[in-house]
Amino acid sequence: MSNVLVKLSITMLTIIAITMLAITAMGAFTEASGGLPDEGDYNYVDLGDVDGDGDLDLVICAGGYSGVDTYGIYLYLNDGSGAWSEASSSGLPTDGNYGSVVLGDLDGDGDLDLAAGHEDWAGSASAGILVYENDGSGSFTSTTSPVSEGHYAELVLADVDGDKDLDMVACHQSDGLQCFLNGGGEWSESSEGLATRDEFTGAAVGDLTGDGNADILAGDYASRGIHIYEGDGYGGWTDITGDIDYAGGTYYDYEIADFDDDGNADFICGNKGDGMEVFYGDNTGDSWTKGTGLPTNGEYYQLDIGDVDGDGDIDVLGAKNGGGLHIYLNDGSSGWTEGDLGLPDGGTYYGAALGDIDDDGDLDALGATWGTGATCWINDGASSDGGDGGDGGTTDGGDGQDGGDGQDGGDGGTTDGGTTDGGDGQDGGDGGMPPQDGGDGEDGEESSFAGIIFIVLGGVAVATLGTIYFGRKRL
Repeated sequence: MSNVLVKLSITMLTIIAITMLAITAMGAFTEASGGLPDEGDYNYVDLGDVDGDGDLDLVICAGGYSGVDTYGIYLYLNDGSGAWSEASSSGLPTDGNYGSVVLGDLDGDGDLDLAAGHEDWAGSASAGILVYENDGSGSFTSTTSPVSEGHYAELVLADVDGDKDLDMVACHQSDGLQCFLNGGGEWSESSEGLATRDEFTGAAVGDLTGDGNADILAGDYASRGIHIYEGDGYGGWTDITGDIDYAGGTYYDYEIADFDDDGNADFICGNKGDGMEVFYGDNTGDSWTKGTGLPTNGEYYQLDIGDVDGDGDIDVLGAKNGGGLHIYLNDGSSGWTEGDLGLPDGGTYYGAALGDIDDDGDLDALGATWGTGATCWINDGASSDGGDGGDGGTTDGGDGQDGGDGQDGGDGGTTDGGTTDGGDGQDGGDGGMPPQDGGDGEDGEESSFAGIIFIVLGGVAVATLGTIYFGRKRL
């Protein structure tokens, strides 16, 4: 009995110490929205080092739903500490409404360019997809676009044909899905096998079948379903949608990653009325196990993923219509809990992004609203090792772009059979394919000071209790 008592006592105290360390290291979020708009109607956002100074800047696109006259695409520059200033002479459009905006190195020159699709939910008269080339300082010039007609929701940038540049997957608001291959400044459509009708609102790109090629995960607003299209590595597509036990309703945004750390690609999606859903894959693309622990009600729009609490697995941030910004923490083995982290729990949030905005090694949060502008939230807690962090400043010329939405991997994984490292690579978009190696954030090297103190005290307590029980055993 004494040996059992010793082992149980030490184990329990160790578990308590580890749990408390994680809670202590998590910290909380503090608002730091100075310089961002406090009014206006905005849709999706993206983070990336647009001006080449080593920190994450913000691009945000106007929606036009709440009666606030907001038009165009806006660039806000970060000074490295989380203080923002609008770049009034960026060259980006000052008219039109846009479903989404995305950063990526479309011309292969090592800086972040921009693509955005005109949408017509707010009755915009403009149409097509816009592409703007960056000169490396945050000054943009309009360049050749894939299409000048139609209206679009989300755009995704990824290398779908294996030629090491970023192609485009576009969610059309009436004609299904479209894929445009990047040919060094010229675009060619490669949509055979994709849906050709209905409104598609969101998509993600990743290797869902384990063959090293980019596949497409997308949501059909009209038929209220989730669709999977297998890529052949050359820009050809086959619908392989299997039996997915989804809640139904309308789906908006998707994120692909290895959430349960089993080496297979999984995905999370945001639902218009049924919260978020997570599905765990087996690398076939047609067998998915629905998980639990995420919210089952509410409207969730843009999602972003990253290691928010510094524990080595990938968490999720969601923008909730009428409910603020919400982070759900992943335990790495299919368990999820909502973090009580001081983020807003009200407001009509539509856009959401994670990134190390203040350059302290953990992931901060940014949100965009319909009617009340944008907000920034600084994480006071642990160093992070994962997530979509934002698009980095330079490509590294390896096996495709360095994972996901840039600064550290996020939607990364494998391209051309090689594994991306997330890194600080440019990547703009869902460049690589999962499995991922940790995502996007800065590589965490230190826990918070309070966490370090706790682990030291916890170790002393474990050692002391162990000595007491071993002493009893010796008696």
